Amino acid sequence: MTDLTVLNQRVYPGAGDVDDCFVVATEWAYRASTANPTGMTTVPVFRKAAGKPDLPGPTGGNLDDIMLAVGKLWPALDVVGYKHPSWQGFMDAMREGRYASLAVLSSQLPSNLRFGFNGPHQVGVAMVAGVLLVANPLAKQGSAPIPISSVQLARAAAGLNNGWVMAALFPKESSVRNFELLYDDAGRVIAGSLTVHGADHYWLRLVDGAILGPARDGWAKQAIRVRLTEDITNKPHPGVDRRTGYLIGDNAAFFLESDVTFTPYPDRYGAGYDAAKVKATAAVGAI
Repeated sequence: MTDLTVLNQRVYPGAGDVDDCFVVATEWAYRASTANPTGMTTVPVFRKAAGKPDLPGPTGGNLDDIMLAVGKLWPALDVVGYKHPSWQGFMDAMREGRYASLAVLSSQLPSNLRFGFNGPHQVGVAMVAGVLLVANPLAKQGSAPIPISSVQLARAAAGLNNGWVMAALFPKESSVRNFELLYDDAGRVIAGSLTVHGADHYWLRLVDGAILGPARDGWAKQAIRVRLTEDITNKPHPGVDRRTGYLIGDNAAFFLESDVTFTPYPDRYGAGYDAAKVKATAAVGAI
């Protein structure tokens, strides 16, 4: 079941002050939209991905910063950067079941949602049974999100950015990443030995689009060559192939070919070839 309980920025891992709200609200939206979210993304990790270091004074992030981080941290998720003067478009997305990290002017929120703060702010938003709910990072950790009317939330969103609505819209459910097998000239599945080269490489878990890792240098596994059936939305390197790579059975892990060395087995029954494991790995495509 989707967890909509509040993440409080005062106790959030690595949080410093109120300008970390853009991190916490976005992590809330990710976790609300994902059936099996990974461990909490700390503020320093998110800020590094966003290119927004925490400097002295107010250093909050905007939608562009958020989308840059999202593209690096959760590249397989269909997250949309909504930057538009239309409130109706935002509401349509909420009625579809999406979850939002929304920029607001806190002073324009109802008094029960301000928590003593009146400046620019970022909150999580969901719609359940037709009711808008706000998960404010200043609310108590683990508390329930608070209902708000569309008119009230629209006023708060319009208080910033000359009335434009700025939100990162997360999908309504986990984004399963399917793939197609790649075959050699003889029509055989391309199987071989994968070795991670270098440090700080991560893998994509296809079942929910989560990024896991890092894998240690020299990590070796049997793998098969695949191509994702859908391109990665909001990928950080436009024009670069982020679909073709290798799949191992562990957690349905997908590695980019740029991160590994792959040595194909010489033939279907070559040394080291585990037919049963290849078959099981290939079957992950049906998840």
